[in-house]
Amino acid sequence: MSNLPHATPEAAVPPVIVKKSSPWWIVWLILGPMVILVGGCSLMIGSLSRMPTSSFETTAKGSFKEDIYYQDESAGSKLAIVFVEGVITGKSSPYRPSMEEVAIDQIKHATEDESIKGLLLYLNTPGGEVTASDKIYHAAKQFSETGRPVVAYMDTVAASGGYYIACAADEIIATETTITGSIGVILGGYNAKELFDKVGVKSQSFKSGPFKDTLSMTREMREDEQVYIQSLVDEMYNKFAGIVSDARDIPMDTLKNGIADGRIFQGTTAKEVGLVDENGYIEDAIEALKTRAEITDATVVQYYTERGINDILGVLGVKAQAEPKLTVDWGQGTFTQNLKPFVPYMVLSGY
Repeated sequence: MSNLPHATPEAAVPPVIVKKSSPWWIVWLILGPMVILVGGCSLMIGSLSRMPTSSFETTAKGSFKEDIYYQDESAGSKLAIVFVEGVITGKSSPYRPSMEEVAIDQIKHATEDESIKGLLLYLNTPGGEVTASDKIYHAAKQFSETGRPVVAYMDTVAASGGYYIACAADEIIATETTITGSIGVILGGYNAKELFDKVGVKSQSFKSGPFKDTLSMTREMREDEQVYIQSLVDEMYNKFAGIVSDARDIPMDTLKNGIADGRIFQGTTAKEVGLVDENGYIEDAIEALKTRAEITDATVVQYYTERGINDILGVLGVKAQAEPKLTVDWGQGTFTQNLKPFVPYMVLSGY
């Protein structure tokens, strides 16, 4: 064996790692959208806390705050404006109260506030559910019963259930181009019996009485059922027509022989037939309310509530379950029916 000493390898030299700096544009490309998103959400949440209830539905009984909608130079006494816009419905969700709840709570708040000298109903609605319309009307009548005046202002459309609510007012003002009228009630459903027959689907029902499954979509209606349903519609219609007759001092025969047969009127014609008092704009309605309240200067307030997490979730897209829709192609376009089946409506057809 060799006595030569073993060769000792040189100590391993660790490799030099050169760190390359990332271009700034990559950093901003990643972080930029996050900064914009956070900033946008902050701005939205801030604006929500002051958003009037006329543009976004919310309510909190007993916690209403006031925004100034209109004010004379010398301010003067307070009047309240309540907005009824869109299809009138009692439908709510975990994140949003219904239009009915919002309008009624605001009217009640104004009723309980003795500093409010008059109520202005701002109507821009094609109508909606019979019961929801009636409840808003009832709340407005309760305000009127305190001896303070109510004026209704009709904007683009105030038909059917919208006109029903207007009948709570001492005076109704509409623009010359407002669409109003459509006094009547509709209750409908779908009949899919022929479709079920084609695909071989059969319905089995066990009912406690012959009318329990009236309006079933799986079979044709009997003649006695048609008479029964029509009687219900007629009863609701007579209530509607009676309210119009009392509010506008128009005989029932006159109403039923033309004015209240479901037809619509433009604002100028509505004045001619007695459905509205004057043609004008929102400022004219405010002046009319001031006159009836016997004041010369006023501050008109609208109500809002501070926003909570439910309101923010609602705006971010958390929606209640959609209503069923029926779309019909009639050759020149399509018509979508949004009404809930088997619910009586006072609504302008086409909405």
